[in-house]
Amino acid sequence: MFWSLESELILTAWLLSFLLTDLTLRVLRSRSARHDREVIRRVMTEGVSPVQAAYQRARWMPDAAQVALAGLLADGVVEVSDDGTVTARASAPPPTDPALLALVAGLRARGESGARLYEVAGEPEFEAFRARVTAGALPLTQYHGSQRTGLIWLGFLVSLGAGLHGGLSGAPAPGGVEEAEFWATVPVIGWPALALWSVLTWPESFTPRWPDFNRHCQAISDAESARATARDLAALRLHRFGPPTPPRSASATSTGRQADRDSDVLDWDGDTDSGGVDAD
Repeated sequence: MFWSLESELILTAWLLSFLLTDLTLRVLRSRSARHDREVIRRVMTEGVSPVQAAYQRARWMPDAAQVALAGLLADGVVEVSDDGTVTARASAPPPTDPALLALVAGLRARGESGARLYEVAGEPEFEAFRARVTAGALPLTQYHGSQRTGLIWLGFLVSLGAGLHGGLSGAPAPGGVEEAEFWATVPVIGWPALALWSVLTWPESFTPRWPDFNRHCQAISDAESARATARDLAALRLHRFGPPTPPRSASATSTGRQADRDSDVLDWDGDTDSGGVDAD
């Protein structure tokens, strides 16, 4: 006996459930991306500041801080020493960009001690600069969602459901094949096929959502950094990351553990009177 109508209906119904879910997710993704496409079109028309372009790529503050300082160095608003310390020039005109203005204000508050790149990206004195950068961040989805992973597991459930459905209902198998063996092989063959479809047609969760626009932002931020001299950029990048946190010594660790044990001592009798005399 070859394919029966019952077997065809079982396999078709389960496969259609997978394909309809796949199609629904694609429609929802297209609708949710409509706002992002409108934002990108507007930004491409009106332009984007180099600092925001740098921050857009990965939402990482050191990138934005480096581009901001490089632009200020090129404009002569700040200067950087050989050891990577940035200080504001007293006679330089203030920038017009609010984020850069807040950055220069933070440097002026530091005075001659100045600041290094990692401090601009994390120290409290530059919170106003970072707040303006994050407030002006483009409202775009950075990465794709987890649809691929969800569909891979949905394919497993669909193939397993089809095998169980056909096996428990006793639906006929193709000629020369035992029904139990055939329906047991359906998940073994069906899941890899559906998983391969999901992998080939859906991007990974952390794949950049708008690669062309990210490359456009990268070009803008790179052009801004290129305005500074090679010497200034090299000095600036000396302190892109802060110093590592020193590990706790063995004695400090043991002391801390002993303090924790001492703090956990309980008075199981519930008597707070150290003399132990009951008051009548």
